[in-house]
Amino acid sequence: MRGIELNTKAVSEARNKGLDVTAETIEEFAKENAERFDVVCSMQVLEHITEVRPFIEASLQTLKKGGQMIICVPNNNPYLYKHDFYHTLNLPPHHAGLWNREAFSQLPRYFPMKLGKIRIEPLQDYKLWFQTQVSYLSDKGSAVAKVLSMVPRPLYKTPLILFRNFIEGRNILVEFVKQ
Repeated sequence: MRGIELNTKAVSEARNKGLDVTAETIEEFAKENAERFDVVCSMQVLEHITEVRPFIEASLQTLKKGGQMIICVPNNNPYLYKHDFYHTLNLPPHHAGLWNREAFSQLPRYFPMKLGKIRIEPLQDYKLWFQTQVSYLSDKGSAVAKVLSMVPRPLYKTPLILFRNFIEGRNILVEFVKQ
């Protein structure tokens, strides 16, 4: 198992724990490590990448044929961003790219890979979800917002916990297979 990381402090901490981690980009790493790995993972990285094509090409280059590329990023379609298009932490320079199910579904058109599973984290913070919906309806001038704002937490908590698997949460994990 190998790791790459650009944060030199994180590299040092990982090495101190006996992990094999180097400070380099995937593009640099791929030059010396073509077709060596069964799995390549990037967790909370792709949304910060401005040059997506070289990043994905290099990730695929390190994979053996049939290998898996696993990507996890913030989901651009959760309740949090649905009504707040200018959410500060979801815009450049913090996030250079915005990703959702539809964007990932199109990537195999441009790269030699097949789409595997897409998993979207279920709702975690039901209170924030409820408050976001009430705020959105209030901003739209809806009378429903006034009614919902009077609903006590125990009354909306249980249904939201029961149905949270049907409400998209903050993160999306996607699996691709190299062709």
